[in-house]
Amino acid sequence: MAEGRLAFALEHGATHALNARSDSSEGLDVDAFIDASGAPQAVRSGTKAVGPAGRVILVGLGADDVELPVSYLQNREISLSGVFRYTNTCPLAIQLKAVV
Repeated sequence: MAEGRLAFALEHGATHALNARSDSSEGLDVDAFIDASGAPQAVRSGTKAVGPAGRVILVGLGADDVELPVSYLQNREISLSGVFRYTNTCPLAIQLKAVV
């Protein structure tokens, strides 16, 4: 895990940035978790950081099969969604947003 990436996330609006290998995420109760790594351990750890009625958004492409804490998702009524993205679409999205 590159500590620089965690610092970058915090500098750009993240309220928490966790190292899935060493940081505990239980009980944080954040509103949303966005995974851009695709690492199974990060997906599981981040999911456990989400509070009731929160959102888990999976952006990163990783393993085809990831074990998820299904009862945790259901009991807390957490929404889980994936995002399919293309290469080099971020600059276009930024330009489109600037027009609005």
